[in-house]
Amino acid sequence: EPAIWDASRTKTRIVTRDGTIAQADCGRGCNNNTYRLLQGTFTRRGRWARVELEQEKEVEEAENYMKKTEVYLDSVMESAMEEYRLFEVEMNRMAMAEHDSLVKVASRKMGKSMKKAATFASNEYIEAAAKSTSSSSNPKKVNPS
Repeated sequence: EPAIWDASRTKTRIVTRDGTIAQADCGRGCNNNTYRLLQGTFTRRGRWARVELEQEKEVEEAENYMKKTEVYLDSVMESAMEEYRLFEVEMNRMAMAEHDSLVKVASRKMGKSMKKAATFASNEYIEAAAKSTSSSSNPKKVNPS
């Protein structure tokens, strides 16, 4: 409600408690209808101003909430990235250990295979040498001389 109503013959003016002024100029004179019209306009303006103020407050609260959310999201993302880096280091360590283990197993198997091949080759060589020696010491053909 307006605090002061000042009506003269040519003007109607409403001043609120906070100092806001609404004024109407009347060419033929002001009456109660002019006051009611001005008061309605002023009240609508006041409601509109309150709505705008509430909207500005809500926008500011939403912006503050978004900033806090962004900060929280950044911290969560940073901790997730740090956890991923640690996971990656651990996975690399495990992969290297698995690789080294597989290389050792493959080396052992290759060594055993090479040993078997060498043993087989040396046995064949020994047999061939033994046959050669026995055939040269016992000749089947006798020289007639």
